Amino acid sequence: MVTSVLITAFLFWVNGSLIGISTVAAFGIGYEITAARLDSINSNIRKSNLQSEERFNSTKEWQTWQNITLAKLENESKLIREELAEMRSFIQKQSNSSRSAAKPNGTKTIFQTCSDNPSKISGVYMLHPFENFSFEAFCDQEYEGGGWIVIQNRFNGSVDFDRTWKDYQLGFGDLKTEFWIGLEKIHRLTSRKAHELHIIWHYFYEEKKIVYSHFVIDGANGKYRLANLGNYSPPGLGNLLANVLGEKFSTRDANNCVPNTSPRCQIERSGGWWISGTRSSRYGNLNQFYPEHEHFQRSRMMIRAVTRK
Repeated sequence: MVTSVLITAFLFWVNGSLIGISTVAAFGIGYEITAARLDSINSNIRKSNLQSEERFNSTKEWQTWQNITLAKLENESKLIREELAEMRSFIQKQSNSSRSAAKPNGTKTIFQTCSDNPSKISGVYMLHPFENFSFEAFCDQEYEGGGWIVIQNRFNGSVDFDRTWKDYQLGFGDLKTEFWIGLEKIHRLTSRKAHELHIIWHYFYEEKKIVYSHFVIDGANGKYRLANLGNYSPPGLGNLLANVLGEKFSTRDANNCVPNTSPRCQIERSGGWWISGTRSSRYGNLNQFYPEHEHFQRSRMMIRAVTRK
């Protein structure tokens, strides 16, 4: 009976430790495994209690079994406490990271877009443009008045841009260094509200900039086709994306270039981009393999919502 009381108290303590954090998705399979172990312990205890009267012929044997069981339980308790401590530590780190990313200036947790952020400090913020759609993004708050969502950033080749369709769809890299934000995010933003696109790149050590007044890409069903660019400036620079307007996005494992028999549709190690089978698109591909792209030292693509008159 004493053992039963102690074990019940133990299970209540451990389960009580889990209350309040069991719903946190970040635990994933780690929590499930720990919970399963608790269920197993509880089940074994119940079976042992039911069989105890038949198994033991004397009080001494019963006490010996109690001591062994409690020793095993104590060891199991120690292991589970260590796992719970690791889980709490993980959640705390995630929480701190999320808070620091969402409000590096300590003013506001979530913004609809970078333009709503009153801070002049560039950094990673949590955005919630519309219902059921939120994500972290790097806001450039210094370039031309701020409010820019950076959708691509490269400067040293530390992140491999020769990625799969899924990678380009969802995004990859580190928002604080090199990254691609993700086609689906770009589509949702540009299809709901007019956005301008600014591209800054260093070409043979000279910084260049091109501006598109109305940047739009289609959704997944349309293979993220480059649907619109609007007007571009400055006209004397050359239209970086002119040859791929209307083209679908392609990656190493999803070649949507038309006609795909064209030599121009070769995308091996070229990085994901809008590729044309009839016009040259290699020059404007800012995601292509770095050693073959050495004339581009760095590039940054940024979008910002605009108000149409």
